[in-house]
Amino acid sequence: MADEENDPDLTVLQTALTPEMRKALRAAHLLRLVSGPGAPRDVRLITERVVVGRAIDADITIVSPRVSRHHAAFEKTAEGFTCRDLDSANGTWVAGVEVASAALRDGDTVQLGDALFEYYER
Repeated sequence: MADEENDPDLTVLQTALTPEMRKALRAAHLLRLVSGPGAPRDVRLITERVVVGRAIDADITIVSPRVSRHHAAFEKTAEGFTCRDLDSANGTWVAGVEVASAALRDGDTVQLGDALFEYYER
C-alpha cells in the first residue's frame, strides 16, 4: 500500500481539503496499476463511478490499443466496489476470470487489455 505521508497527490491536496475530506480520501479504496502503460500508478476510488479506458474523457486513461475507449467501470455499492465491463473488445478479467460484472474483494487483480490493476480496500 502507498505510504500516505509520502504520497505526493495527497500532499498537494492537503492544503485545499477540509479535515473531513482528508479523512475520506485516506479511507478510499485503492486501484494500483501494477503493469501496462502508465504503471506504476495508484488511484484512490473517491467517487461513485470511475471509468477506465483509452478515451480522453475516461476517469483513468490508459494509452493502449488493447484497452477500449470506455473499457470498464468501477462502481461503488453498499458492500464496496464492483467492476463492470462496458462492452470492451478484449474483455475484463477479475481474479483471472472473464466477467461482465463482478464484486471486488481486497487483493483482487483486474485485467483490462494489457493494463493489470490490483484492488485494495482501506
